[in-house]
Amino acid sequence: MKTHPPISRTHLTRPLIPKDFAHLSLSQFRQRRASKVVVPAQTVQTLICASRMRKKLSQCVAREEFERLQTLTGKTFSLDAMADESGNNALCTQYCHKANSFLKFNASGHHVWINPPYCLLDTFLKHYLKCKRTRPSDTSACIVVPAWPGKFRKHLHGMTLLQEYPVGTN
Repeated sequence: MKTHPPISRTHLTRPLIPKDFAHLSLSQFRQRRASKVVVPAQTVQTLICASRMRKKLSQCVAREEFERLQTLTGKTFSLDAMADESGNNALCTQYCHKANSFLKFNASGHHVWINPPYCLLDTFLKHYLKCKRTRPSDTSACIVVPAWPGKFRKHLHGMTLLQEYPVGTN
């Protein structure tokens, strides 16, 4: 089995700074982000930086945290991109699962909650952006991503960092 070098604490806690804020220092960026209470979801996709790996596929965000993030986006989520087939862990009334894959679903026109297994993150991001291109003004998402370096990073340019969780957050 191939082993990868451990990810340093720096990689796990380093925030994502959108390119339009790249001229700011980290403390200036955090101050500016903290001063904004509501981020309109229709303007940009939303990015959540999570610094922990999910232990199992069915793990999801607590309902209270989901609702708090939904309030921050200013729009009700209409689609959960990854739930189990029975919908027991679905956070929206409409949801995708293994048999009804998000990767085959036309998410255009939806405000999507995307919290996929991190091994599928790049694929989910590509599919979401493809759907977004067909109806950019009314397609949006809140995407949970790890604060790790990776090939998925190139798809995050122009997205807004909505929330960052410290290492060890449950």
